Amino acid sequence: ATQIQVSSTADYGSHSIAITADGSAYPYLSNNVLFQVIPGANYNLSAALKTVGVGGTTLANSNGRVIGATINVHWYQTPTTASAINPESYYNDNTIGTTTWQRHTSQITAPADAHYAFIDLVLYGATGTAYFDGVQMEPLNPNVLLNSGFDQNALGSTAPANWTATNWSASDGIQPAAFDGLNAV
Repeated sequence: ATQIQVSSTADYGSHSIAITADGSAYPYLSNNVLFQVIPGANYNLSAALKTVGVGGTTLANSNGRVIGATINVHWYQTPTTASAINPESYYNDNTIGTTTWQRHTSQITAPADAHYAFIDLVLYGATGTAYFDGVQMEPLNPNVLLNSGFDQNALGSTAPANWTATNWSASDGIQPAAFDGLNAV
């Protein structure tokens, strides 16, 4: 039988989602809340995935690729209007066969007209089971601070660009000693 259930086979924590297909349907699990995205922004989409006997199929919109266990992203202009540019995309390696737990990651770009999205965990295949765990979609560069590496400004400046120095002495400033990058404060 085709089924979707919570499983104790997990890569993170104690549970995952197991999607099993018997050839009669393409089962999928959708997150049920649209989340906001930034048009044209880059995102990191990832999940831990384990498969057991997953067969694949070629879909009309898969450009000839065989698709098995995968993640779909559905892009929306508004909460009720799909993206006119790219309403649906398939990501994350389209895994078939039998695999151990592996982290699958794709860097994706929201269409220029997309303000919302939701994802599906999908098993496109004749038979088999796919386990999904630790699913994430996050901005490719989640740090919103400007000049967080303190690399913008000349050595000896009082404060790096986009930062304000308060209660510093004349000898304080940007120094060429850094953990990562060029400078440190």
